[in-house]
Amino acid sequence: MDQGLSHSDGMAVTQDRAGFIWVGTNRGLDRYDGYSLKQYSLPVNPRNGISGNRIKVVYVGSDGRLWVGTERAGLSLYNAEHDTFFSFDERHVPVAYQAQAQQLAQSDVTALASDSVGRLWVGTTQEGVFVLTFDGRGRVRKLQQLPPHVSGRPSLSRVTGLAIDTEGKVWVGTLDAGLQVIRATEATLPVQPTPLATTPIRALHLDRRGDLWLGTDHQVLWVSAANRRTMRELDTHPLPQQFPILQSIFLDSMGQLWVGTIYGLYVWQAGVVSAGAPPLRSAAPTLFLPQDDESFSINSERIHQIFEDRNQIIWLCASAGG
Repeated sequence: MDQGLSHSDGMAVTQDRAGFIWVGTNRGLDRYDGYSLKQYSLPVNPRNGISGNRIKVVYVGSDGRLWVGTERAGLSLYNAEHDTFFSFDERHVPVAYQAQAQQLAQSDVTALASDSVGRLWVGTTQEGVFVLTFDGRGRVRKLQQLPPHVSGRPSLSRVTGLAIDTEGKVWVGTLDAGLQVIRATEATLPVQPTPLATTPIRALHLDRRGDLWLGTDHQVLWVSAANRRTMRELDTHPLPQQFPILQSIFLDSMGQLWVGTIYGLYVWQAGVVSAGAPPLRSAAPTLFLPQDDESFSINSERIHQIFEDRNQIIWLCASAGG
């Protein structure tokens, strides 16, 4: 199972297999080794001159390679041997898939995830979802594009998140077509709408227990693993609070739920795990906001991504706050 990474509005973070923390910003990438930062700038897109240094998502695939999704400049891949990045475009795919690769190279990449057979799933704003299949040497063998519209109706338009469960279903959060499901185990990769297909999904998180957490404009929905498997009652367990527009959701290794919004960070304490209710304490969440007189408060009210590293440290990506 791969939980995938959702989009972030100008900042993103992940940890690679060597333990480095990678932080994407609006001015390229930074690598943190626990002591200092090393800055990287991505290559400029050779076709339209648009810089690839506005980072939307950073992600380590199932093979350990680091991928970077950018605004209007597609994907970049890190070459660890040479400590450099290169842009992924039609030069890196078989001739039959060069048209799709050109589209991907100029797209807004907003979400990345790997499935159980090593394919890389790429969610975009305007171009739908791309699926990269690799050979034994890590080269692209096949590139499929699932379009943003089917029969004139949105299906994978404005993707905000990807998550792949243990049964091989790819859950896709979108703004234009709500929650969609792709059956990755089928050769045709059919896209199926869910009962939430008319509800904009701004955040999506599959936790370690297999529960699915969904963020709409102002609400968090909890979907138990059992309901997720049967695709029933997806909207029957909303948290009672209303929020400013949601940006991110994350359940940490201690069972605490973190929700980032455009105005503050909400944190719930872990509660009893059951099949019938969210595994959180019934008490209201703690709200964190910047405080001018508190040096240890968060430094921005807009929290776009939440990430937990292998040392159980929580990283928050914020607008104008680092």
